[in-house]
Amino acid sequence: MLKEWLNTTGFEKTREAKKMAKIKKKLMTLEIERCQKKMTHCDVTAVDKKIADHKSAYAKMCEDKR
Repeated sequence: MLKEWLNTTGFEKTREAKKMAKIKKKLMTLEIERCQKKMTHCDVTAVDKKIADHKSAYAKMCEDKR
């Protein structure tokens, strides 16, 4: 009975998948923004920090999913 309650439900799996897809989409937009700033010779450190934060969040979610 305890095992039944501890297993993740289908709803939780889809919610996590949606979160992961949202993070991947945000990473893509940040990479595009980074490229645009590099082309205009602007500072990209703030964008790089955001990318690093999102990558670590995505890696953590992937690790938790296992």
